[in-house]
Amino acid sequence: MAAAGLAVLGLGVYLFIEVRSAPASPQLASAKPPPSTATGPDEPAAAPPADAMAAKPVKPPPDHQKARPPVEPETAPPRTPEEMQKADPNNDSLMDEANRAYDKQEFEEARSIAGRILAKDPANVRMLRIMVSAACVEVDKDEAVRWLGKLPPGDQAAMKTRCTRYGVTFPDAK
Repeated sequence: MAAAGLAVLGLGVYLFIEVRSAPASPQLASAKPPPSTATGPDEPAAAPPADAMAAKPVKPPPDHQKARPPVEPETAPPRTPEEMQKADPNNDSLMDEANRAYDKQEFEEARSIAGRILAKDPANVRMLRIMVSAACVEVDKDEAVRWLGKLPPGDQAAMKTRCTRYGVTFPDAK
């Protein structure tokens, strides 16, 4: 143990001497200190020459690093559901719009959009779920029952569980 301690101490002394004897960096070692302009210990040092105070020119950043103006949001008017449906025959964007309305608790809007999609695609499970769920949140049991029966059995079970949270229960079919 003592031998290891001596080895560490010796290594520490060696490194200390090496660091102290080597210059900090090649640039600093070759730089000459500015000449002293003080004439004595009681006299203040003179101001450095004007060229030493001059600002060094700053290189501008490359083009890819230059600040770009912020991107302005599109100012196009919002599209109507009919325009969205023409642009998106699979109704993905329109269904997303219905989901966003539901998430914002705009249930009437969500049901309106989902109803338009269901008029053309009555088996659309995603929109049927919105219809059932929105009806349950609004505690409209008759409307919820109307749409619940159109869902597949697995989705019916999930919707019954969700609706129970809002106080809407369904009789179990036997």
